[in-house]
Amino acid sequence: MWCKFYIPFLYFIETRTKTRAKTISWCLIYLFPVLLLFFLFESTKESVELWGQLGLTIVLTYNLYELGYIYNDAETIKKEIKPTLRLSEKEIRYYEGNKKTIYIFRLFVSVVVTFCVYKLGGEFLWYPWLLIPMYAIYNSIRNRLNLLLHFILVTIRYSSPLVVCTGDLRSIIIFTICFSIINVIERCGEKRFELYYFQRELFKNHSLLRCRYYLFIFFTSLCVYLNSLSELSLLIMVMSLYYFVYRLMIFFMEKIK
Repeated sequence: MWCKFYIPFLYFIETRTKTRAKTISWCLIYLFPVLLLFFLFESTKESVELWGQLGLTIVLTYNLYELGYIYNDAETIKKEIKPTLRLSEKEIRYYEGNKKTIYIFRLFVSVVVTFCVYKLGGEFLWYPWLLIPMYAIYNSIRNRLNLLLHFILVTIRYSSPLVVCTGDLRSIIIFTICFSIINVIERCGEKRFELYYFQRELFKNHSLLRCRYYLFIFFTSLCVYLNSLSELSLLIMVMSLYYFVYRLMIFFMEKIK
């Protein structure tokens, strides 16, 4: 019960993915794309240190991100009228009695991992740490501005491992186009934001919406590549094709059910 407050990924798995199927889905929409793009960036380099650096940066990113989750689930809910309860009463009591220890331990782990990544040659080490102030702002408000903040948080979460390990800022653009935009479009359809345009039938079937989106991005990036031979458009094309195939499989699996 208490372990998830300290061990990276455990809090995320127990409160967000919860099931094996959703955990596998997370691997396919986050972990594998990050590894794939890293391979595309660094395919000419064979280094155990580079892959170790990537692994540590992913741990750092999620360790920091989970701080936002914990604060949201244990503190922000106190200000909400109809909060989403992800922790049991027993877990809330444990948190209340050990909150300082939890945050200090998490921050200590983050500092140690950051130092290790620095020793391995990581760049832009401040970038994943932006998650802390961004999540602090996100947890302090509850309005449409949360959509923009969520967009930024997701982009940082996806691009941090690549930015730190490769120093290539194109990963920010790639993941913004290949994940953050469609993700925020879906969230715009949530009733609490009262954005009625995004509550139309066109946006309700998320699987179909994702397939259409990735198909559009694929052909757009293909056209750009054929006209300019831009490496960035080629990378976007590869990543959007991966997401399209994955989302198409999910779409047909839902149809079969």
